[in-house]
This record gives sequence, structure tokens and C-alpha cells, in this order.
Amino acid sequence: MIEQAREQTTDYFESRGWSVIRMPTGSPDLKNVVPGSPVLCSDERNPDDSSPAPSFFGGADGIAAQMPGDTHQERYDLGVDKILGSGFLPGSHGDKHHGDLGCAFRRAWIEGKFLWLPALSELEHKIIRGIHNFTHLILEGEHTANDFIINFEHGSALLPRRNHLVAELWYLLSLGIKLEPALELSAATAEILLPEDRRKLLIY
Repeated sequence: MIEQAREQTTDYFESRGWSVIRMPTGSPDLKNVVPGSPVLCSDERNPDDSSPAPSFFGGADGIAAQMPGDTHQERYDLGVDKILGSGFLPGSHGDKHHGDLGCAFRRAWIEGKFLWLPALSELEHKIIRGIHNFTHLILEGEHTANDFIINFEHGSALLPRRNHLVAELWYLLSLGIKLEPALELSAATAEILLPEDRRKLLIY
């Protein structure tokens, strides 16, 4: 199943013009995740001294975006329940330059760049984040990512990040999220952050 997911990911990103490299298994950069840690955004600025935890664009926001429901509240309720049920905590971030819009995924969602997702407002996110007591980080610096890593090795997270965008798609699959929408959302967000000459994907 995982090998099939890697092959599907390779085909999908190559169809969008990305360069794709399949990495060997068992990399020493993949650390065992620590339950009780907040789910992080794929942002390369996340501190490397944090506990290894699954990452996806937007953290809990990116997971909630892929949940069923008629309202954002319903989607976030279900997404947070799944995160807590998996032994982790809901996480999100902003940054010192742009405040809550310092998360590129959430900013793109609020600005309507994901045409298949219903619109989200900044105020609505703040209210929902407070209801669910997100761990909300304020990151420093500007984006410096050189490439994108997708990790399918169950129970692991990439540390240190070393200027990589990182998405632990094994985690999304474990929550019951289908691979196809996760790939679409991953590619769309990564392409906002990476210019064409940096669109290189490494698959673990």
C-alpha cells in the first residue's frame, strides 16, 4: 500500500512539472514521533528543537480542511477529534511579520486560492482555534525552503528540517484522509511557496 502511495505521488507531482527523487528507507533524519506533541505545519521555519510530530500544511487547519461537514465548525470539530484520538494535539502558527496570516496555507485559504474549499475568514479561524485550544506558534524569519519532502514512513517525522517543506502523509492516511486530495492540497500550497526552479520533491 505504501509503495503504491509513493508511486502515485511520483506520478502526480511529475504531471505538474516537478522533479521527483525517491529516497532510500531508514534515513537517520527520520525520528520517531512523540505522542502528545502538537501537529505542526509543513513550514520549514518550525524550530528543530521541538518534539518530533507529524506535519502537514496548516497543521490542524490543513487536516480540518479535508474533513466532511456543512460548516467550518463541523470540519474542525471532526479534524480535532481525529488528531486527539491519534494521540497528538492540534497545532497552528503565524509569524512575526504577518501575524496570523504568516501561515501560507491558511492565508491562501482565506484569500480563496483553493477553489475547491469553502471560504474561511480570519476571524472564524481565531474563534475556532480558541474553542479547540490550539497550540499556536509564532515563527520567525522569512521562508527559505529549497524543496519539499513527503514522508510515508509510518510513525516518523523529519528532523532537522534544513530548509525543507515537510508533509508526513502517512499521518493523514492514518486519519482516514484519502491520498488524492492530500496530494492536491500539498502541491497547491507548495507551489505558492516554491518558485518553479525549486520544485523538487523528495519522497521517503
